[in-house]
Amino acid sequence: MEKVNSMNEKTATPLSGAPGDFYTPQKERFLGFAMGHFTLSLLTILLLWCGGAFLGRSTFTEWANLVGPLLPVAAYFPVGYLVSALRGWSPPETGEAALLAVMLPTAGAWLWVAVVLTSIGGDLLFALVFGISIFLAAPSSLFVLGMLFSCNWLLFADNVLAALGLCGLLSGLLPPLLFALGSFWQAGRRKKREARSQNG
Repeated sequence: MEKVNSMNEKTATPLSGAPGDFYTPQKERFLGFAMGHFTLSLLTILLLWCGGAFLGRSTFTEWANLVGPLLPVAAYFPVGYLVSALRGWSPPETGEAALLAVMLPTAGAWLWVAVVLTSIGGDLLFALVFGISIFLAAPSSLFVLGMLFSCNWLLFADNVLAALGLCGLLSGLLPPLLFALGSFWQAGRRKKREARSQNG
């Protein structure tokens, strides 16, 4: 019984000041990503709404259509750093743990991409599904739209379904990857600081 309690203490995530033998479970990383993801999505929608009041569609060039949506996607890195700092996450203990931290939310995103692709063909259904995507995953949805608007460079530019699939794969992978890298970097820095303070 004491051994079980000890294991639970190691996997419970404190808000700050994690003990030296603490490690962050995958469920905590997944929930932390979900929290950061939906917060960033909401902020992106609010910024779009505010920006739309001042900027007209004609002010954007083809490159702006691509580079602009990259900014909220790139924001996943500092969001991952911030969530890791607030939750006191540890670095991944193995390469497999690091890979799972990326692939679990990516798998969920790719599943939704499959839903979007299968809705193509029904105009109303596709509009509904993509509209839901805008609210649930604004950075990724804008990234897809930005690449499609600038798709002359895409390998499958002449095939809308293939181009949308490729954009969906990238938009599903990049946010979890950047979030995980940000969280790993913060956790590694904190661990080094703790080691230096212990060594004196």
